[in-house]
Amino acid sequence: MSDTSISDASAEIRKFISKVWWIALLRGVLLVLLGIYALYNPELTLIVFTKILGAFILIDGVFSIIAAVAGWSESRVWSLTRGILSILVGIFIYAHPVVVGAIAAATLIILMSVQIVTGGVMEIIVAIQKRKAIEGEGWLIFDGLILILLGFLLFLTPFFWGMVLVRVFGVFAILIGIIAIVLSLRIRKLGQMTMPDAD
Repeated sequence: MSDTSISDASAEIRKFISKVWWIALLRGVLLVLLGIYALYNPELTLIVFTKILGAFILIDGVFSIIAAVAGWSESRVWSLTRGILSILVGIFIYAHPVVVGAIAAATLIILMSVQIVTGGVMEIIVAIQKRKAIEGEGWLIFDGLILILLGFLLFLTPFFWGMVLVRVFGVFAILIGIIAIVLSLRIRKLGQMTMPDAD
């Protein structure tokens, strides 16, 4: 392939990409709106995500039952059982998003707190056992105590920290959305730059 052909193909690709710049723009705007919504309404955001999860599980259950009836799965009994359970779980999650969302958030935070406390305890143990071989073991012990304290704080108020995580997600969504918007505008400019070449 000649250099001219490669150049023409590259120009065509750039023109095609520039025509769909609005998709990246729309994605960015939606992410920014979702992030703002998560910052100001973390409880409702958690409920919405929980409902989406329930809907996905429900749809998966329906497909499993269809696969069992149509004979698409190796074990019809297992596929049918899985489908029925998935539908029941999906309906429960969708009908009780507050309860399920709170439990999910609390479970995640509790698991994090256990891991943090365990890490703090291990740091203290290592600092005591290796105090003769390392310097600054006092700082390791202090760091371990801080981790243990943080773990207990997470454990005592899991739902509060769950809302904090939703807000952190909101911040990241806004940042990613802004990046997508900037990228979409650059893609649009790329298309404008290639227009003279096409003439």
